Amino acid sequence: MKKDFKKIGFLWKEGGNMWLLVLLLSIQFQMPTWYWIIVTIIVLIRPFVWIIEKYLEKEIEKSIKKAEENSY
Repeated sequence: MKKDFKKIGFLWKEGGNMWLLVLLLSIQFQMPTWYWIIVTIIVLIRPFVWIIEKYLEKEIEKSIKKAEENSY
């Protein structure tokens, strides 16, 4: 039983399925079409932002290591 709960918990890590909550709330509150267009664009762009973020993080770490080596 705990293994099944962990699988379900994995789906909700880091707001990964926040779009589902947005969907349910927007249906409940009858949100307009323009709202859905914006949410769809954000959901589609999010993975690319993550890739760029990881790349920049690695480059910054390399720069810090290089600066530390040069300072000694």
